[in-house]
Amino acid sequence: MKSTLVNNLLDPACYPHEVSELTLIETHIAWLITTGEYVYKIKKPVNFGFLDFTTLEQRKFFCEEELRLNQRMSSDLYLEVVTIGGSENSPQIGATDQTLEYAVKLRQFKGGQLLSELLEQDQFNPDWLEQLADKIADFHARAPIVSPDSRWGEADSIRQLAEDNYQQINKSLLPPTELQELERLEQVSAERFDALEHLLKARKKDGFVRECHGDLHLGNITLGDEHLIVFDCIEFNLEFRWIDRIADLAFLLMDLEARGHQRWANRCLNRYIEKSSDFSGLLLLPHYKAFRSMIRAKVAMLGEQSNLPEFRRYLALTTRYFQPPKPLLILMHGCSGTGKSFLAAQLAERINAIEVRNGIERQRIYQELALRGDHIELYSADMDTRTYLRVEEITELLLRAGQTVILDATFLKQRVRQRFEKLAERFDYPLRIIHCDAPNEVIRERLQRRLRNSDSTNEADISIYEQQRVRNELLNEAEQAVTLNADTTDPQVIDVLIKELQRQSLVITALN
Repeated sequence: MKSTLVNNLLDPACYPHEVSELTLIETHIAWLITTGEYVYKIKKPVNFGFLDFTTLEQRKFFCEEELRLNQRMSSDLYLEVVTIGGSENSPQIGATDQTLEYAVKLRQFKGGQLLSELLEQDQFNPDWLEQLADKIADFHARAPIVSPDSRWGEADSIRQLAEDNYQQINKSLLPPTELQELERLEQVSAERFDALEHLLKARKKDGFVRECHGDLHLGNITLGDEHLIVFDCIEFNLEFRWIDRIADLAFLLMDLEARGHQRWANRCLNRYIEKSSDFSGLLLLPHYKAFRSMIRAKVAMLGEQSNLPEFRRYLALTTRYFQPPKPLLILMHGCSGTGKSFLAAQLAERINAIEVRNGIERQRIYQELALRGDHIELYSADMDTRTYLRVEEITELLLRAGQTVILDATFLKQRVRQRFEKLAERFDYPLRIIHCDAPNEVIRERLQRRLRNSDSTNEADISIYEQQRVRNELLNEAEQAVTLNADTTDPQVIDVLIKELQRQSLVITALN
């Protein structure tokens, strides 16, 4: 499908700037013309039910919406909406006499730099994931909250969208084994929804349903000169865009996992949760990842040329989301400077766990109190109690979500450890303590280096370390029976710990 207008725009004379190339890229809903410095995106006059671009006024409106929405995350990429005037045979970009069409003008970015492409070419830097998680968390925090009386984000509509994924698949093309699994997953999805319906309603009430991106996957993120650029928000459908923040993130995580990078997905998730403190969203995350996975499975079966291998891949991924392994609770143990935080972060990434950092929660509480005008010392007994209570609440929520949890704290007091030991016992989940240690001179050097690092969130210094050594209550016999010792100066310590967790059948597969 190519209009006369679009065909005639493949002429350098149509543009008010120099043109070094003219290439037409066609999608189901748009034409994109690249000129070397800029790209012009013209919407096709189509109606697919979930979008309607059939009139010129509608195309103008959605061009303006595309500009507004995408400038939230990539203002240097999305520049303006331009008119296309003149005549079909001799169109001019920017002409205002007799407007024929509208286009979104974008700055043209370098090809081959999409994260999906870089991943396929083994040129993906996992350190980008922290920058990306920070960007998304900040975007979600600023995004407008849905109106309470809006139908967007309502539990009934979310249920219907999930059901559509299963009902819109051409089942006549499936062999009996895939058909049986599809029907089983549809039933499991419905049961999970019934169990989560109250939470979906609470999340909307609490302001988690916002004007999000809506199409947050690796193909819509590119590497700029110095930073990642997230583009191509959903502008054409309110229901796809006004969603729970965790549903928005779920697409990106699912995309990474579908490509075999669960470890990187977990790294991105941990950073996002640390920045957003949206721990309750983890209760819904498997449901939303399964929803996104089934969309991909459905798309694989559309049209005359169905892709059964692709369908099977996403069906298997959905099955995995609905059958997570039994959770494990890990308490890191040791004084400041013993390497607990570094070890916890590395271990969380390898065993698909959520890391809860005592230091981060302590800072959060301190800032909350300061905003209320309450001032207490950051490292006081009162603050210790408040922090451990907060961490306990978070841990209970995560275990209820079926999530393996690593708690990064000193756990020097036996009464504190016992609270978490009883919590694991109540859920009937295994618990392990990882006792971290290092030579005294190494610990002191680490603490001094940490204080010189302006990015560090931990303000513990040598004096606090000495106090901790005095207050430390040794592990009792029962605790020692579930303790793994870690010399954090050993470069193989992570592999040693994982091998032992696997030997004890607490971790099935470690992520490479």
